Amino acid sequence: MGYLRNLSRRNFRVDNMNRTIYLPWGRIGRAYILPNDKYENKIRGVLAKIDGTMLALMIVLVGVGPVGFIIYFFPFYYLAKLFVVKHFIAGLQTASKKLTIQKYKEF
Repeated sequence: MGYLRNLSRRNFRVDNMNRTIYLPWGRIGRAYILPNDKYENKIRGVLAKIDGTMLALMIVLVGVGPVGFIIYFFPFYYLAKLFVVKHFIAGLQTASKKLTIQKYKEF
């Protein structure tokens, strides 16, 4: 699961105060301050499971039927990620400033 855990690496940054910041929507949207490393690992694990499940479904669908079936599973994938992200960011402290694209690259 190392590869799948690394897919979400771009969503986590460490700020200048050595706090882990979670950017669930990447460059757009709010950034959230994570309380500890355990919480970060929990988020990474769940996101890796969702990505792994989607990858397995795509492989099965390509083997069983036409490639067009994959298109129907993308909305379920994004809905699953949306619900997981909403669950994990509930109650987290937001970072004080929104990141611009330049700050995201430097961050």
